[in-house]
Amino acid sequence: MVGVLQSFCLYCSIAIGLVAIMTFVTWAGRRWVDMGQLIFNGLLITLATFVVTIGVYANQTPPPSPLARDLAAHLTEVNGTMYGAHWCPHCSDQKAMFGSAFNDVPYVECSPDGGPGTPQAPACRAANISSYPTWIINGERHTGAIALEELAQISGLTIPGATSEAVPSEAGPAL
Repeated sequence: MVGVLQSFCLYCSIAIGLVAIMTFVTWAGRRWVDMGQLIFNGLLITLATFVVTIGVYANQTPPPSPLARDLAAHLTEVNGTMYGAHWCPHCSDQKAMFGSAFNDVPYVECSPDGGPGTPQAPACRAANISSYPTWIINGERHTGAIALEELAQISGLTIPGATSEAVPSEAGPAL
């Protein structure tokens, strides 16, 4: 069997086979008084297994992309800081672009005491932050959620394999 790992797992295959055999022997090897009760219990166990599985896997985040990981480290090196608020949807979008690598991005929470309208954190007032998210990179201010590639360019991170030359279109000029 080949699944998420993209490789054969002998132990997994044996376990699946044994469970299938035990299920068949249990079901076929005994006379059931009430087949409806058997089906109901089977569906109930299947539903419980499904709910628990979804609950376990729903909270797992995928690993960050190499660009997000490298950019987070680079922003730390160049003192690039994001100022944001936990209630700001654009800040949430920016954090999602980094994934779990956002934990390594220098970040200042400007609204630690509540939602919109609450006093800003002193660090945000000192930096004169008026909108979220605001990036201060190399002394320059950039507002709004910014694509990782653009943040890399702003901060001076060179992306391996990226080129600054325009690639001509194969379709030719638009008419």
